[in-house]
Amino acid sequence: MAKLMLMNHKGQILPDFNYDAAHSTLNHSKVLTPATSPIDRKPGQPLRFAANVNGIGGNHAHLIMGDPAPGSGTERHGPGCGRARD
Repeated sequence: MAKLMLMNHKGQILPDFNYDAAHSTLNHSKVLTPATSPIDRKPGQPLRFAANVNGIGGNHAHLIMGDPAPGSGTERHGPGCGRARD
């Protein structure tokens, strides 16, 4: 999760060191493109990150995170922090 928060804060998508083009189901995708090198966020482009974590003993977590939507009544006060306006 820390890596996802840092990517969101810095506005950059980092490549996945586990990606293997020879064995990927993404090779023929028209929607998803794997990051094979760092990708910078375009100005104004929102980023959303998802994680699926499988733990020990049946503990699982699913997470989707990103910046608040424009006009949602939140503003950023620090890395990865959204807080309601006064």
